[in-house]
Amino acid sequence: MKPLADEVLKDSPLVMSGNSLPVSMAVTLAYNTSQHSTTQKTPAVVGKGWNPLLPVDYLKKTLLTINPTAKDFHEMWKRACDTAAICMPEAKEYDKQSWDKSHMEPNFKEGDKVLVSTLKFNNLKGPNKMRDPFVGPITIIKLIG
Repeated sequence: MKPLADEVLKDSPLVMSGNSLPVSMAVTLAYNTSQHSTTQKTPAVVGKGWNPLLPVDYLKKTLLTINPTAKDFHEMWKRACDTAAICMPEAKEYDKQSWDKSHMEPNFKEGDKVLVSTLKFNNLKGPNKMRDPFVGPITIIKLIG
């Protein structure tokens, strides 16, 4: 079994009771059939060249005995996923517009005088409330980046 599956299973109550085989098989199957974000392939495809058959593959496509509640849940879940896929780019665009509206890149030039914030300086001595919030003015010698 993969090291990742061992980590997932080590605290499982089923493993502690001695019934770890079904759980370990399920975790291994889930690990081997999950798509990797970088390669866009599953570990089973990378290692063997094919994905193992899943229990859902054995179901008939025209199965008439599907639980109506499960079918409704599946349809609701699919609609929610489709809606989320549509909303994500819109939310990203909204966040970008919101950020761009209130932020602008500084346009410093060599020779400009600027104040430097001491907020992140951790080597200054004395109480924080007595420190100057800025030091300077400091002349810009060279622009980097």
